[in-house]
Amino acid sequence: MRLHPIGLTVLLALTAAAAPAAADETWRLDAWSSTRWLGDTSAAILVGGNTLGAGGVGGARRWLSIEPPGVLADWLGHVDVDSYLAAEWGGADGEVFAGLATHIDHASYTAGGQIRIRPLSWLAAGVRAGAGAARTGATVEGGGMASIDDHRWTSVSSTAIRIDVAPLHSQRFRFGVSTELGYVATGAVELHAYPADRPDAERSIPTMYESIGHLDLDGWQWSIGANVAF
Repeated sequence: MRLHPIGLTVLLALTAAAAPAAADETWRLDAWSSTRWLGDTSAAILVGGNTLGAGGVGGARRWLSIEPPGVLADWLGHVDVDSYLAAEWGGADGEVFAGLATHIDHASYTAGGQIRIRPLSWLAAGVRAGAGAARTGATVEGGGMASIDDHRWTSVSSTAIRIDVAPLHSQRFRFGVSTELGYVATGAVELHAYPADRPDAERSIPTMYESIGHLDLDGWQWSIGANVAF
C-alpha cells in the first residue's frame, strides 16, 4: 500500500511536532474469524461461488505513540505506529460438474505495519498493510474417479481498515473486540491432477500430470475478533 506524498508529509510533521504519549500497553494479541468473498472466476468455478472461511491469530507491537499538537489532539487522541505478525488458516467446499466434490485449503503468514488513532480511551481505528507467503491447495474427488490434489506456495498481500472497542481497559491492560474490512491479493497458482495417493516424489519415477488450471483467491475480506493488550 502506497502512502500519498501529502499524507506522508502530514505524518512526518505530526511526528516531529508531537510530544511523547503517556505510557500504556505495548503488546497486543489477536484472534479472529473471517469471511472472504472470492472474486476470481477460477475460485468461483471450483467452489461454486462460495466464500472462504478462515480463522487466525496474530501479535502486534507498538513502536511509537504520539500526541498531535493543538486542536488535532482533540480529534485524533493518540497516534500509534505498530508492526504485526499474523497467521490465518481456512478453506471452502463446493461441487463441479456432476458429483465431483471440491475443497480449497489456504494458509497465509504475513508481516506488516499499521497506523491507529485513539480518540477515546476505549476506541481505536486504523489502517494496516502486510505481505507474506501463502500455501494454497485444492482437492477434487467423487464421481467414481480417483481423488486428485495439489498445493503450491505463493505470495499474499493485504490492506484493511480496522475498528477496536475495549469495554475493559486500564492504563496497562485492555480487553477488546475488533472488526476489520480489507482486500486480500494472492498470487495465482497452477495446480495439476496429482493422484491423492501418489508415492513420495523422491522414491518414484518423475511423471507429468495434466494442469487443471490456475487458482486465484483474491477477494474482499471481513473479520471479527477479540484481543488483549498489555
